[in-house]
Parts: sequence; C-alpha cells; structure tokens
Amino acid sequence: MITTFQAAVLGLLQGITELFPISSLGHSVILPRLFGWNLDQNAPSFLTFLIATHLATAIVLFVFFLRDWIEIFKGLGRSVRNRKIEPSDTYAKLGWLLIAGTIPAGILGLVLEKPIRTLFASPLVAAGFLVVNGLILFAAERLRQRKTSPIPAAAAAHSPGTPAAETSGAEDPGT
Repeated sequence: MITTFQAAVLGLLQGITELFPISSLGHSVILPRLFGWNLDQNAPSFLTFLIATHLATAIVLFVFFLRDWIEIFKGLGRSVRNRKIEPSDTYAKLGWLLIAGTIPAGILGLVLEKPIRTLFASPLVAAGFLVVNGLILFAAERLRQRKTSPIPAAAAAHSPGTPAAETSGAEDPGT
C-alpha cells in the first residue's frame, strides 16, 4: 500500500513534471525505486493512484485554461456549422488537431494496455525512455537553434564574397 507521505510526494512530482516536456509517469515509476519504497507498481491500486493524479492535473489545467477551451469548443462548433474550417480560425484548427491526435492515442492505449503497463512498470525501462526522450528533445533544440541563429559577424567577415571580407584588406591565413 502507498502511504500518505508517498502519495503526497508522488502527487507533487506529478503536478510539477506534467508542465514540462518530460514524463511525469516515468518519474512516478522511477522515484519509488530511488527512494527504496516497496511499492507494487503493477498493483491495480497503484495504477488507480497514478490515474487519479493525472486526472487531478488535467482538471486543474482545464480550469486554468478554461477560456481557451471555451474558444476551442466554439471553433469546433463553427466548423461543424459551416462545414469547413476557415483558414483564420485557429481555435477550430486546434480543436480538430486535438481530436485527430487523441483518437489514435486512445485506440493504441486500449489495444496495447497490458504490454505497455508491463513494460513501463520497470524503473530501468522508464529511465531508458526518459534518457531517449531527453536526447530527442536536446537534438530538436539544437536543430531549432541552428535554423534560427544568424551567422556570427566574425564568420561573415571571413566568408568569401561578403563585403566585410572584400573590404577588410586582410589576407586569409589559410591561402
């Protein structure tokens, strides 16, 4: 059984990590092992607890973003009424994207529930997936920075054909 202290720690962990691009569920599997808590993570009661913490987070975020959700529902209604999504209607687009992304995830979750539950109940597997996720996020951030960062002035000054390189009068030491 999970103690009140353990539940509070895991609930706090869930609430904090859910807002970041990291797996709150993965951390909820790893943390008990790191602290040496003897929890049966395959027990229905532990799964129910994790579902309850995720539901609580979802309710809080729904209330916090209630105005946005109302706009999304209005956008969905407009698109159904008009039988099309206007190019400028970002809320309708977002609503349909949420629906399109939720349906496949829900189906996969229902079909693969047992294998996924068994796989991710292992702290070692959860840690491995967290590392892989971190590497993917790191690589994506590096690619984003590379595409958005301008060429540094020093590099531009040494590039052939740029006005700075032609007018500087300095010879390239590599020639």
